[in-house]
Amino acid sequence: MGCCESRHDPSLLQASRSDAFRGGVEDGGSSIQAVERAAEALRLYGSQAGKKGATPAGGLRDVRLALLALPRDPKSVPEVPQLEMSKTVEVLRNEADAADVMLTGLVLMRYLAQRPTNQKNMSECNCVSLVLRSLHLHESNPTLQGVACDTLGNLLQEQANTVQFLRLGGVDAVMAVISSNMSHTRVMEAACFLLGNVASSEEGLKHIAENGGAAVALKVVKAHEQDAELLREILFLISNMAQSPALQAELLNVGGVNTVISVMDNHGTSPEIMAMGCSALDNLLGASDPGGGGGGAGKQAAPLPRAALEVCLRALKMHGSDPAVVRRGAGAVATMGAIQPRSPLLVGNTELIEALVNGGKGAMTGKADAQALVQVSSSLAF
Repeated sequence: MGCCESRHDPSLLQASRSDAFRGGVEDGGSSIQAVERAAEALRLYGSQAGKKGATPAGGLRDVRLALLALPRDPKSVPEVPQLEMSKTVEVLRNEADAADVMLTGLVLMRYLAQRPTNQKNMSECNCVSLVLRSLHLHESNPTLQGVACDTLGNLLQEQANTVQFLRLGGVDAVMAVISSNMSHTRVMEAACFLLGNVASSEEGLKHIAENGGAAVALKVVKAHEQDAELLREILFLISNMAQSPALQAELLNVGGVNTVISVMDNHGTSPEIMAMGCSALDNLLGASDPGGGGGGAGKQAAPLPRAALEVCLRALKMHGSDPAVVRRGAGAVATMGAIQPRSPLLVGNTELIEALVNGGKGAMTGKADAQALVQVSSSLAF
């Protein structure tokens, strides 16, 4: 996704492709054409002529549909120089109150921000502040709120954007989006995707903890327990949150382990959910204490939940040919063996040993997955 205008200077459309765009030609140039058209429409709307009805045929909706039809592949996204980006951003700042214009701009930014060089250029344009402003101005528009969260999720893959987001109270804003749109599945998916990226840094985890992130995540699970795509994002978020001692403790206290197990029980046919569920259990159970008080070296481990082991075993048996499931499932088993050495649930468990061995064999076929093999080896040491 990504972003920028002026009457006398060249616009995205007016600049030659060799000067204004680089890359993004793998799809035959359609991505460049769609971005050019979107930039032109926004620039035109920002002029008096645009406000009088001189926008391109089909209006802004057709512009958005053209962008949405493009492949979600960073290699096909054109690189837009910072100067050109800033022109479109300026138009959006001036027209931020107009929902249709802002939504079109967000769809464009979300698309461009798939490419790392655009993420960096967009940080120079302070795009994060613009997107956060759109959340405040259009809080009753679920579609716009969801696209804004998606856009931020892409932008925050660049460290400079993450710094801006946290400094401007971005986590508070996203929590407000979740609170106001709990029934909107796709908005929740976008918000959890965004928070999952926020939770990849220590400072981001701190902000999430201050906003009661653990309880919020489990509330979203309860409201959308049948939506696999949303649950995958929540499990990713929970897995990241559990790496913070404070959030790990909160997740354990509010039933995080049982919630993850329930999601995996209900969606066992999904390798993505089973892989992320194993990762979440790995981080939740690692170094936990008997009272659920969170991580810390030297603390006695909590009793190993039989249900956690069983669901990881089921993941390995059902998806033993999937490297991600093998890697994360074996990692969770290794953690369980470390927190409770010589557990009767592990020692002599031939079914588990067979599943791990088969997973290891699968990791050696095709494109060998070294990490999966390492995890399998570690897990067999119990």
